Amino acid sequence: MFDVIETLASLTAAAGSYDPFADVAVSALRAECKGTVTDDQVGTAMAGFAECAPQPDAAPALQAAVDAGMRVFTLSNAATATTRAFLARAGLDSHVEQVLSIDDVQAWKPAPAVYAWAIERAGVPPTTSRSWPCTAGTSTVLTPLG
Repeated sequence: MFDVIETLASLTAAAGSYDPFADVAVSALRAECKGTVTDDQVGTAMAGFAECAPQPDAAPALQAAVDAGMRVFTLSNAATATTRAFLARAGLDSHVEQVLSIDDVQAWKPAPAVYAWAIERAGVPPTTSRSWPCTAGTSTVLTPLG
């Protein structure tokens, strides 16, 4: 399913337009199920995103980053409110300085504009930082060079 979402997002971006994750996910679900799902089933599937659990090493990794004096930002394909709710539910929100969403820049990762915008929001010079995906499509780490 996530491959379908990523493909649809890529096609949308290639066409020069932008649709939020939730819209693309609904389209992908309907396409994957060949139109056989009801609106209620789509709603149930989309509500499942609100029940996702963090990876077991997320809390210790974020704590280690904060303890090391690093600033922690999130950069998600999901809406800001969705990511904030996830972080709060998982007890990770206190580790995160800022929640960023591709919705704000209206481009999908891995478009360079998304990462340039995130670096700008972090207030660090691009020449002193680097970002890369930790897990395909899920998170990005921005670290100082040096």
